[in-house]
Order: sequence, then C-alpha cells, then structure tokens
Amino acid sequence: MSWNQSAASRELFAKETPLFTPARGGRTGVCLAYPNRYALGMGNLGFQAVYRILATTPGHYCERVFLPEDSAGSGPLLTLESQRPASELDVLALSISFETDYLNVPLLLERAGLPLWSRERDERSPLVIAGGSAIFLNPEPIADFVDIFLIGEGEELLPEFLTFLESARQLGWSRAELCERAQRFGLPSA
Repeated sequence: MSWNQSAASRELFAKETPLFTPARGGRTGVCLAYPNRYALGMGNLGFQAVYRILATTPGHYCERVFLPEDSAGSGPLLTLESQRPASELDVLALSISFETDYLNVPLLLERAGLPLWSRERDERSPLVIAGGSAIFLNPEPIADFVDIFLIGEGEELLPEFLTFLESARQLGWSRAELCERAQRFGLPSA
C-alpha cells in the first residue's frame, strides 16, 4: 500500500465514532474484508452487524480492510485498526452483499498477497471464509477462491464458527483437516 493509501486509512479510522468497545488481546485475528470501497462497506448494515460480532467476541480480535480508492496502487492491503497486512491475521472473512462484488474478490486476494486459488494456499495463509446475502443466494462464482462459506444468518453462524475455530486451534488441526471438518459442521468448503 502506498504512503498515501496508508495515510488515507489512518484518517478514515481517526474519523470514526465507535459504537462499541472492541475486544483486544485475543488469540485469533480475523480480518473482516469488504471487497469494495470503505464507504460502501461501512454503509452496509450486514457488514456492521458482522463487524460488531467479530470485534466483541472474547478470545478473538477483528480488524477491517477495504479496497483502496486507487485500486491500481501497489503494496499489501493494510488493516484500518493496526495498519498490519491483511495476510498476517488468522482468518480473512469476506462479507459479500452483492454479486457485483464477486468481481473484486480476486483483486482483494491479490492485494492481500494471498494465492488466488484456495487449493494453492498452505498453512501460512489465513483461512479465507465468505458470507453475506450474495453468498446465501449463489456462492458458486467464487467457490475456487474461498476455503469455507458461511451460508445463513451471520448473527447465528459466527459465534458457532468462532467456537469451532478455537477448538481447531486447541486440537492442532491442519488447514486441510479444518476445511474437511467444517463440512461436517455444515459449512461448505472448496
């Protein structure tokens, strides 16, 4: 990310008025990503609800990332909260409300410095999950890019999924084992 993009992200974050106190110091870092610009993501009520759940669940912490205004810029996507590369967190959670944003998923993954295809990611890569109203209707267009889909109401699924992730961490599951067991949990995976 260029210095200008980093400065713009810090400025956006500084202007926000928090409506809740995020949890800090958790073991599992979730990068909540909206595959479009900040104004569209933060104007989305579904994104807001998911952010609150992820950011206030004890044992986890959540940071956000959006596509920069200048998508032609270079460098990794940095989170608003800590300016850390999105690829350094444990989970990259895509919140997708509109099918037109499917077109931005490959760009977001590329800018995050992650392999585009799910099958090419290894233990060092964050787990890429996706949910949202577009996913509920038709996840297939991005199935090759996503490790696990959360299909249904995020308010109900996310707490269960975070518990599932914590269990996987404690049991030392590999990425492949986690994705396989997610299917048994009722979550489609690539």
